[in-house]
Amino acid sequence: MTIRPLQFVTTGTLVAAGLAAAAEAQSLSERINAVTEQRAAQQNLSKSGLLRALISTGVSVRFSETPAKEAFAYLKQLTGVDLTVRWSSDPGASDGFDPEAPITLEVNNGQALVVLERMIEQASTEPSTWQLRDGYVEVGPKSRLSVRNAQETRIYPIRDLLFEAPNFDNAPDFNLNQAMQSGGGMGGGMGG
Repeated sequence: MTIRPLQFVTTGTLVAAGLAAAAEAQSLSERINAVTEQRAAQQNLSKSGLLRALISTGVSVRFSETPAKEAFAYLKQLTGVDLTVRWSSDPGASDGFDPEAPITLEVNNGQALVVLERMIEQASTEPSTWQLRDGYVEVGPKSRLSVRNAQETRIYPIRDLLFEAPNFDNAPDFNLNQAMQSGGGMGGGMGG
């Protein structure tokens, strides 16, 4: 049985599908292959996997007054990256991209990330950007992406970085003037 990476599913679903298929595998090599493919699919949904896909995927697009909703859907299809665009027509949205905003862009074998950023520039007149989320790339106005529930809090352990600086109260006393006078004026290792 061969498992193919599933696109546009949550990690939990993917893990369950991978484990179920691994359990159904009859031989050890089939089980190993199933787990390997499952891990590869999980990596593709990670933030580094999403960024790698945007950077390393070459895409060619030709949009002429194409509605933004269609243009972003096409880029999503080309890259295999789940793009979640924040539209002004979303329920409860006070701002967002106009789904009918015209996108005019022609790129031949360009980096998907560059295409995405050029599309963002045309999709809105307000400052807009994209951000990596768990399993997808979120695109929209900065005002909407910076709301509290769109932010991510990370806690890093720093206990190993904290230390008390030692107090060196027994340091030797150096008198540089005396050392220069008694050195005989040769200095610099020019001894005779």
